[in-house]
Amino acid sequence: MNRELVLSDAEELARKPIRMLVTARDAAAAFHLLEIVHAAKDDPRFAIRVLAQDPASQIFRAHDIGFRLIPLTPAIRRDSVEAQALLAAARDELAQFAPAAVICGLSSPGQGGIDEAILAESSCPSFVFQDFWGETNEFFGRGADTFLVLDAEAAEINAERHRRASVVVGSPRHQRYRNLVTPGWRESVRARFGLTGTVIGLFGQCLHSVDSYGRTLDRWSAIVSELEPRPTILYRPHPREAPADIRATLEIATRRGLELKLAQDCTLEESIACCSTIFSAFSNCAYDAAHLNAVSSSPLVTPVLMLFEPELSALYRSVAPFDKMPYAKHGLAVILTDRDAVSDQLKASLSDERRRFVWDNAHRHLRSPVSSAAAILSAAMDRVAEGRTSSRPKNAQTSSKPLATIQIKPETP
Repeated sequence: MNRELVLSDAEELARKPIRMLVTARDAAAAFHLLEIVHAAKDDPRFAIRVLAQDPASQIFRAHDIGFRLIPLTPAIRRDSVEAQALLAAARDELAQFAPAAVICGLSSPGQGGIDEAILAESSCPSFVFQDFWGETNEFFGRGADTFLVLDAEAAEINAERHRRASVVVGSPRHQRYRNLVTPGWRESVRARFGLTGTVIGLFGQCLHSVDSYGRTLDRWSAIVSELEPRPTILYRPHPREAPADIRATLEIATRRGLELKLAQDCTLEESIACCSTIFSAFSNCAYDAAHLNAVSSSPLVTPVLMLFEPELSALYRSVAPFDKMPYAKHGLAVILTDRDAVSDQLKASLSDERRRFVWDNAHRHLRSPVSSAAAILSAAMDRVAEGRTSSRPKNAQTSSKPLATIQIKPETP
């Protein structure tokens, strides 16, 4: 008698590729997610579709990643026409592709884009790659089932703030750094741009609507103007800084007698490598600098976070407690928090001793990013293999029940 052959779940997964939907709106998210797509596109276990909004689409295009463009404007209100258009697009994409899992980037809070719309409308296991400690965006009232996080510190913050499951996977975008920092790389970059002597960097952020950001730039400019000899100052605006924002920064520096050299026609990493010290309010360029230090055979750069204005410090703490972040916990960066002592602290951050200190800590404490993309794919496979689907109805708030943190051990570089 003929018997119907019934495949086990494991056999079915082995036979049929997992359909995984990857989405991104912010540029920072795109740099991480493109590494995941690269790892998955030649893996027969996966069938990948990528959705992108600007500016993430520009990153995917530059790296030859195929994607479906979502040409919609981010929403600033949930009851807006823009919000409804995004949700409708998300429903269409989910219906067409029928993913077994979705992995979304973390977009800027306060706006809703395709990432947030997909998370609101999906019913399969969902992940968000969290590239900044403690940050989340649940614009449409619902986030991902699971955070994919940089380190144990991020998982701890998520457990306290969001009571959400985290999988510690490391930082995919920094996988390529081990092949980037080679002997003589820094010198060749500086020579290409005609830079000699001491070079320090100012890395901008889209915070000009916050009064204390302008005060921070003014205080920084005043202190730097006192340095002798005067260093060359490289200014790299944030991708979301408008021309008016850039002019505002240049005007603040000019009033203090400084001339800023715009970082043009170079990568973020090259901009960092040109400098012995880089300053920002709380840009993630500090984390990029730490990873460059981790693969450099000698001290490269000191990242400095300028949080000495109380309002700016409070804004940062509203996202993540910086005393629990690796910058402070492991000494990966210098954090300026004392308004009265900021002049002495800032000048001390320029020393060779401070640069060696943060370089040594990066080697000691940073998690290797070598297997980060593979760890993310493994996490997705595990969730699908378990047969889990989200138990929450669409557009429901995330459960307050705490879930476990999973540590995936990195491979040795």
